[in-house]
Amino acid sequence: MGFSIWLADDPELEDDAPASDLPGFSLNFPTMRDFQHEMRAQGMFADRVEESGIPAGSFNFSDGILVPAERLEQALAVARDEPMTFDDLEGRELWSKWLEFLRLGTEHGGIVVY
Repeated sequence: MGFSIWLADDPELEDDAPASDLPGFSLNFPTMRDFQHEMRAQGMFADRVEESGIPAGSFNFSDGILVPAERLEQALAVARDEPMTFDDLEGRELWSKWLEFLRLGTEHGGIVVY
């Protein structure tokens, strides 16, 4: 169990839709917690509505929360390719893939977290 994260305009999000070629991103709960810690360390989260970045609560639940492209762009503007909190090669590689997915999300209306 964990999080399935989709591009906001993925047709597969619709009921009875055929499979899509658009990529998704899946993370288990412990890895999502690690990603939250990294995003917070890099200043990618917004703790208040008026702040730039991804709303801090967006990855607390997996219930279809939309993170709009504008918020992803704000977070990516301060994101670093090199993680600050991952020491292992696997974590660093996964962080790189995560940033690529978020960048793709800016071209697809954002991401939806399930």
